[in-house]
Amino acid sequence: MYLIYGIHQMLNCVCGPGSDANAVLIRSVEPVPDSLPWLHSTARGPGNVCKAFGVKASHNRADLCDPQGELIVLPRRGRPRIERGPRVGVDYAGKWAAEPLRFCDADSPHVSRPAQSQK
Repeated sequence: MYLIYGIHQMLNCVCGPGSDANAVLIRSVEPVPDSLPWLHSTARGPGNVCKAFGVKASHNRADLCDPQGELIVLPRRGRPRIERGPRVGVDYAGKWAAEPLRFCDADSPHVSRPAQSQK
């Protein structure tokens, strides 16, 4: 968890140990059919994901793979068609801003911004 602009909580999932970059910012979520239909409009954008699920600073360093945890990330059903494109909202990052380090399900209508694919 981290706070951006002193306002919004961000859910950044660390995927590995060490000092190398290895985290994924969760920018949106896709509702499971027939459950949580309100997520369609309220969980687009990283700050809105945290608001929709009540994610807060106390979740920082939580194990997202712990089935007993308050917050858990489960495997996705099916195989998404992953698209790679430029990062979003990081103009301040200089040359890294345009790097194709954003990955999303190309077929999902729930991404926070439509993908602009780069191979």
